[in-house]
Amino acid sequence: MISQNDTSITIDLLNEFFRLLRPDGYLISHINQTKQNQIIDQFKMCGFTNSNPLDGSSSFLIENKDENAKKSGALWLCQKPSFDIGYSVPLPNIGQQKKTWTMDDDDLIDTDQLLDDNDRQKPDVKSKINRSKQEN
Repeated sequence: MISQNDTSITIDLLNEFFRLLRPDGYLISHINQTKQNQIIDQFKMCGFTNSNPLDGSSSFLIENKDENAKKSGALWLCQKPSFDIGYSVPLPNIGQQKKTWTMDDDDLIDTDQLLDDNDRQKPDVKSKINRSKQEN
């Protein structure tokens, strides 16, 4: 649990907590009401999901919340996603045979045939300029 009285919440501190938590782990933080939106955004930038306030009926609050905590802010429960950096899962085999894509020589296009002799001629810029002047 992070308490505002213990230390200031920084991106570096949140990144370290995120790194230390196991996938699907929880972090409970005491957040001052005045900076609540800013700090929740920092939690999200560090990768936490499901940042939600703990309500008064939470068993954690009933057992651990003291009067100072009630006066100075709210407790928030932030969760690390259920996956970790580099996490991967194998794709299911649907039971189909592997299909490979092949290309025959008949499918190839001769790039020399894409342009004809007219396309290869250098444009006559002077004639185009003269034509545009005559049109105006």
